[in-house]
Amino acid sequence: MRLLLDAADSLVVAGVKSGDLTATRNAARGVGALLNLVLEML
Repeated sequence: MRLLLDAADSLVVAGVKSGDLTATRNAARGVGALLNLVLEML
C-alpha cells in the first residue's frame, strides 16, 4: 500500500509542476485511480 501512496504523491507533484493543463488532468486521473486501489485494500 505504501508504494501506491508514494506513486500517487509523485504523480501529484509531477502534474502540478508540469505547467500543462492536460498533463495535470491526466495526473489527477492517475492519482484518483491509485487512491481507489488503496481504498480497495482497506
